[in-house]
Amino acid sequence: MKILTASQYVLKNLRRATALSPLMILAVMAAEGLQHVVEYGLGMYESQAAFHTLQNHPARLGFGLFKAIIMLSACYVIAKNIASDTETPPKFGTFRADMLRKLWDPTFGFTGLLISLILAAPIIFLHYQLSYLAMGHSAAPLILLLDSFVIGVLALVIGTSIWAGDKAEQDLQIAPGS
Repeated sequence: MKILTASQYVLKNLRRATALSPLMILAVMAAEGLQHVVEYGLGMYESQAAFHTLQNHPARLGFGLFKAIIMLSACYVIAKNIASDTETPPKFGTFRADMLRKLWDPTFGFTGLLISLILAAPIIFLHYQLSYLAMGHSAAPLILLLDSFVIGVLALVIGTSIWAGDKAEQDLQIAPGS
């Protein structure tokens, strides 16, 4: 029941999340785009062989780590912004404590984590398909630009899912008879 409720909250609040956190979404898109510029400059998209040969290049890994930090930060900020805007009592503490709670404590925040995995799966699949398509393709820069947009959407969905899980759990805790 919580999963269905959280899914509905995600779909109903994506526009709100976008309006509340446009800079964070753009930061994720820019970080992904920057990683693509580095990968393209290294020659990773010339072929599958080149991609596999260069996938552990230090520059690529460094920009990938930077992107991951921006992504985690964006997901946290998006969830926190929606909670503040909807006056949902957030379960947020410090960034580190809250992210650890969501990852390791199934009694608090598990619904948001689970729904984010469910909703993110098709977006992640699209992300990998775009990367695969870009290899050896003459339109690789355009495909990678589209992929950067897809990763921005991914951050939006994950951040909104984290909030939606907290909201669904709150609704069930205060429901009559619970």
